[in-house]
Amino acid sequence: MKKIITAILISTALLAGLCTADDQKEMPAMDEHKEGMTGKDGLKQLMVHHAVFRTPIPGAVNSAAFFELKNAGKHDIIIVGAKSGVAKMTQIHNHINDQGVMKMRQVEKLTLAAGDELAFKPGGLHIMFMGLEPNISEGQMIDFQLLLASGKTIDISAMVGKVKKHKM
Repeated sequence: MKKIITAILISTALLAGLCTADDQKEMPAMDEHKEGMTGKDGLKQLMVHHAVFRTPIPGAVNSAAFFELKNAGKHDIIIVGAKSGVAKMTQIHNHINDQGVMKMRQVEKLTLAAGDELAFKPGGLHIMFMGLEPNISEGQMIDFQLLLASGKTIDISAMVGKVKKHKM
């Protein structure tokens, strides 16, 4: 009888998780650091993982990219912008809570300290693409660059896909 009750409880918990989860699937993670994800300039201490470009809503002209950065080097890295060939304007953005109202703001500069990680995720930091090319579709790879204060760039490739919604 204990086994049956345990099985029912586990099944109920699993179903509850499925019912409350966002109906959008999460893109597979890029678990491996890939060559080329660190930029052509030899900046190998900055690693990019889990890069996803949110599938644009049909007719939308804006979207965002999310990923994780790790600075495995001994020096801080300062990110001052982003650029892409798929949008008229590409910027670093963050969501802020302004007296109880969530607002999105451009970020002029980010410092990633040596040994630290930084998550670009829904509801937080992200790369905003405005004035998108038409016909960007799920499964496509989108290339963009992070611009560093040193003048170097970091090339990132992100697969277009659905992203889990941020829970506030």
